Formats: sequence, C-alpha cells, structure tokens
Amino acid sequence: MGTKLYHGAAWYPELWNEQVLEEDIKMMKQAGINVARIGELPGTLPP
Repeated sequence: MGTKLYHGAAWYPELWNEQVLEEDIKMMKQAGINVARIGELPGTLPP
C-alpha cells in the first residue's frame, strides 16, 4: 500500500436525501477523506 495514508468513512447514501448527501461529500473533502465504504448492507444497492 505504500506510504499513502488512507483516511475514510462508512457512508450510507440510501438513508439520506440529495441535499444531505451533497453536504456529506463537501465535509468529507474538507476533512481530507480519500476513501468511502458504501453498499456494505444487503439490499442497499440496486442489482
């Protein structure tokens, strides 16, 4: 993985409306998050 520090978060976009999601992305960028885990729960993403 080299010397890059991965700073991430679990993110559940299916729980929120579009306005909240846009604010989430903005705050994650400001915090320096460079990886997000999504779709970890069964049925959260379309087939």
